[in-house]
Amino acid sequence: EEKETYGDSRDELMSIIESSEERRIGGMPTYEEYARGTADTSEVQNKLLTLIEAYGADASVAVRYLPDSAWDFSVNGDTAHPAASLIGLALLTQIYDRIDSGTLDLSNEYILTESSVVAGDGTLQNEEIGSMVTLDELIHHMLAENDNTATNMLIDIVGMEATNLELNRQGLTGTSLERYMMDSNAQAAGIDNWISADDAADILAAIAQDIFYNQDLSEMAVIYLSEGATASKLDSAL
Repeated sequence: EEKETYGDSRDELMSIIESSEERRIGGMPTYEEYARGTADTSEVQNKLLTLIEAYGADASVAVRYLPDSAWDFSVNGDTAHPAASLIGLALLTQIYDRIDSGTLDLSNEYILTESSVVAGDGTLQNEEIGSMVTLDELIHHMLAENDNTATNMLIDIVGMEATNLELNRQGLTGTSLERYMMDSNAQAAGIDNWISADDAADILAAIAQDIFYNQDLSEMAVIYLSEGATASKLDSAL
């Protein structure tokens, strides 16, 4: 059984390229557009770097202080790391761009096929094959549950290449979508999804400030991500 594939058609990619020449995509500031880092954060940066080096860790830290971006800083922030479920933030850029430009709608429906279902996190895999699921529901599953099946369906809807084009256009150059979730063959071949701490922090900061494409989409992301945090081990540790 073949997957339903919606993204990365030649016509879609040409349309994306042409539209980028006509308008500033979305409302999200790029990394370079933030007036950040003018305050002296060297002491805390040095302490973090010393701690990372002491443990021999491959780690990065990025801080975005929303009341005053002058205090934003990062340590190894531009280093790309295997993304795991954080790749959902990257995928959200292309999904939201398509919604904001009117080429996708949250009410659009898609069929849950047998080939779409993968194991791991998420409850969508437990739904009946042939069920209809809306774009809004897929986004909710991805952000609130780190749902692998929903994430893979969303990759098919908007496409890997188109997503990477949007990431580059937004200045999120430490992030790339290269494989489906639970694709062990790709991982064995050294193919993975990547994200940097700077990119993840910039996306989350834009969401928190209601400027991730538009206010309504930003608020939706906050709600769905908050549901995921509440259900996770992070919630009890905060």
